Amino acid sequence: MLRTDTTAPAILVLAEAWYPGWEAEVNGRPAQAFPVNGWMRGVVVQAGADKVVWHYRSRWFRTGCAVGIAALIACLVALLRKEPEAAI
Repeated sequence: MLRTDTTAPAILVLAEAWYPGWEAEVNGRPAQAFPVNGWMRGVVVQAGADKVVWHYRSRWFRTGCAVGIAALIACLVALLRKEPEAAI
């Protein structure tokens, strides 16, 4: 959480890497987060005191979990499957 106090509308810039999935809230309301200078992240704040909260939600997290679970199930099926007995 960050607090700002400005005399005019401004862009709050954080010198941290921008990745798709960053979301911001300004005073409890969703705000558009965007890349600044090609790699940093920013959000517009209005004049006066503001409280800014950042959240990161990976767009690939659910897909990665689903792939991981599917791979685990496939491994378990392969391990638990009985091999037919060979005839001599």
